[in-house]
Amino acid sequence: MRLHGETRRLSMIPFRAAAVLLLVLFLAVSWEARPAQAAPLSLSSLSGLAGDEEDTAFSNEDWSKNYSAEDLKYLACVIYCETEPLGYEARVALGNIVLNRVNSTTDWGHVNTIKDVIYDTKWCRQFDCTAPKKKLGGDTMMDRAFLIYETVSAGEEGSYQPWQINGMTGCIEVAKDVMCGKKAVPDSFVYCRGEKYFKTDIASCKETGRRYLIIEKHIYYEN
Repeated sequence: MRLHGETRRLSMIPFRAAAVLLLVLFLAVSWEARPAQAAPLSLSSLSGLAGDEEDTAFSNEDWSKNYSAEDLKYLACVIYCETEPLGYEARVALGNIVLNRVNSTTDWGHVNTIKDVIYDTKWCRQFDCTAPKKKLGGDTMMDRAFLIYETVSAGEEGSYQPWQINGMTGCIEVAKDVMCGKKAVPDSFVYCRGEKYFKTDIASCKETGRRYLIIEKHIYYEN
């Protein structure tokens, strides 16, 4: 009986080895089939993209070469509404998101101008600053931003606070920078959301293998 048992045990070895091999192959194929895990980008990793405020070689004087005065107005105002009082990189990134959608030929092919992108409602309202607010008497934040923009463009201050004038002045310059090619996020990035969405958006990006970048209170990520 002992000899028979030993023979039976030895005969099971090839079967077990084959089973282990099949399990290893299955796990390998399953791992390859998983979507790539997205890793958060950093401004330092985006060589040639992140805006450098001390880069004296950069000039935004030619912003009007490919854009109109209306384009500048809309881009500066949406940057003001969505990123004030965040820093330079966050503002540039928001401007990049808008222009990336303008230049998209896929999911955003239905919007071809800066204004179209800002007021796009194909799937839902894209920018909260375009929604009428009761506390603003039915105006939108963009409506109020337009008034500040016109005041600053006229070289006046009106009845606005210094932070409003300075903020809009900075956003106008950022808009010009973006129009001249300044970047803080890659061309594939078309989404920007606030910090309350960090947890869900990061999880979604990791699940689908999309790259993302967090700048201050915003998360920016790919389509």
